[in-house]
Amino acid sequence: MTINTKLYYTPVSLKHQGAFAYNFVKFHVDMAELLLEMALIINSNQIERA
Repeated sequence: MTINTKLYYTPVSLKHQGAFAYNFVKFHVDMAELLLEMALIINSNQIERA
C-alpha cells in the first residue's frame, strides 16, 4: 500500500489543513472560555451564600 504524498502537499490541501487546525483550536478555546465562565458563576454563587 503506497501513500500518495503529493496529495498532501498541494496548496489546496494545505489550505484545508490550516482551516481545519484553525477551527479545531478556535473550538477548544471557545469551550475553555465557556467552562471558565461557568466556573466563575458557580464560584460567585458559593461566595454569596457563605
